[in-house]
Amino acid sequence: DGGKTAAAEVVVDDHGQMYETATAVGIGTVNGTLTYSGDHDYFKFTAPEAGNYIFKSESSIHVQGALHRAPSYATLGDGDVHNHETDGQFMIKWNFAKGETLYLSVIPCKGSTGEYKVSIQPETFVEKVTVSPVTFNLEKKAKRKLTATVLPATAPNKTVRWTSSDETVAKV
Repeated sequence: DGGKTAAAEVVVDDHGQMYETATAVGIGTVNGTLTYSGDHDYFKFTAPEAGNYIFKSESSIHVQGALHRAPSYATLGDGDVHNHETDGQFMIKWNFAKGETLYLSVIPCKGSTGEYKVSIQPETFVEKVTVSPVTFNLEKKAKRKLTATVLPATAPNKTVRWTSSDETVAKV
C-alpha cells in the first residue's frame, strides 16, 4: 500500500438510530447523548401496569420527544405532549394499557448536541394529607404552627393551601 494510512471517525450510538435497535427502558431515569444535529435516540418502554406514565426530559440542551407505536411507527398525537420552545424540554403524559409497548424518540433541536436525561414515572396522585398536631387548644391571640404531610412522597404536587372557614375564630 506504499505505507499510506487512513483515518476514520467512528460514532457509537448510545440508544439506537431506529426502532429495531431501541434501548429497552423501564420506570426510572435514563441518560443519553446526542452527538450530532441529526442524531436520534430511541427507547422501548413497556408499561408494567395500566395507567398514565410521564416522560420528562431534563437537560441543558434543547430536545424534543415523541411517542410512536409499532409496526407503523407513526408519531402518536392523542396524548398530553408538551415540547417547550422556551426551555427546550419535553413532557409527555400517555395512558398505557398493561403490557403496551411504545417507542420514545429523543431528537436535538436548534442544532443542540450534548447530554440529556429522561425520567419515566407513573403518574402519582395525592392519596392522603395528615395535619399535625391533630387537636390542640389556644388562648386568644396565641399562635400555633401546623405541619401538613402529603402522601405519597412521590406525588408531583405537594402544595398545601391553608384557609380558615371562619376568620373570626382562626386566621391563617
